[in-house]
Order: sequence, then C-alpha cells, then structure tokens
Amino acid sequence: MGSAKTQASAKTQEQLAIAPFIGMNILYNTTGEEKDFQLWNFTDDGKIYGWTFLEATQLVFAFCSRGPPFDPFNKTCPFNETFDASSYDSYNSIGYNKDSMYRPHWLMNEYGYEYPTASNIVFSNGDADLWLDGGWRNINTNIGSIYSLIVKDGTHGYDIREANPLDTQSVKDVRNQEKQHIRNWIHQAKFATNLSEETK
Repeated sequence: MGSAKTQASAKTQEQLAIAPFIGMNILYNTTGEEKDFQLWNFTDDGKIYGWTFLEATQLVFAFCSRGPPFDPFNKTCPFNETFDASSYDSYNSIGYNKDSMYRPHWLMNEYGYEYPTASNIVFSNGDADLWLDGGWRNINTNIGSIYSLIVKDGTHGYDIREANPLDTQSVKDVRNQEKQHIRNWIHQAKFATNLSEETK
C-alpha cells in the first residue's frame, strides 16, 4: 500500500517489507503513535462494509494484489471485470442481485469521462497513493477551472489535514494553490454579482 517509488527503490528484502508501512503511515498515523496496523480489524462503525458494497456494485476498482509473499492482501491478480463471488456471499442476505446490481461501468456510463459543464473544482491526490490511478487526472493539470494537483510523496487527504511542522514542501505548495484557486473563484463570483447589481 506504500509508494510505488519506495517499493521500486528498495534494495533489500527488509526495505521492500518496510515500504508499505511507510505508505500506510502517511495516511493512518498522523500522530506518529501507531507502531503497527490491524489490516482486518473492521470495527470502525462498519465503515468498511459501505466501501465493499460499493466495490461490489458500481465502484469497481481496476487494480489487484499479488498476494503473499508479495503483499499482505489476498491474491486478486490479474484484475478482470468478472463478477466476484465473494460479493454474493457477503451481501446475499440483504438482497444483493448480481444481474441487476453489478455494474462495473456505471460511473462512466452515468457521468462520462469528461465534464464540459463542470467548473471550480480542485481534485487533489498524491503520487504515493494506492488510489492515484482512480482519480480524475494523475498529473498536475487543469481543464478550464477544474484542477488536478498531485502531492509528491503524499496520499489523498494529506492536503486537507491540519498543518504540521513536518509537512513536505509539496503539500504546502498544493495547499497554497488550492487557496489561490478558491480565492480567485470567490473574487470572480463577487465581481459578477456586483456587475449584475449595477446593471439593474
């Protein structure tokens, strides 16, 4: 779950084993107090079940894991869009129906790949994030007033966490860019409102 760069640069088995811990620390250990992580402890108000239900219906993620000994997750590679029988086992008791509920392309069919009428949005992510490829764009870019900002060596959500003296320069830069875009949009909206009032 760590940075692909961290794993790629590992020169020893120990460095390779530590790489996922480094990535998880960015997201799950902002206080620095955690020494290890319970991967399968889903006691946090059942939140994990909401995500897995979405994954079993219309938020199908196009990635997989190689399984032990390569990573701590079950082997699911190679990824394909075939129905996962475990979804049926997990949700059959609440009415899950594969034929009507498994829609791996629903998001793209419903909303498309481009958003010509959207405006004033900042999407942020980090290049150390497992979900990077699922974002709108995985590079720093913009189309009109829709921006994609990537935090170097960060994960999604890093930029909206409380500032910390140990924050990287990259996340500080992304936060400043976000603030500048929002200020500009507010200024433009105020200007448009004032102009509209003057023409009445």
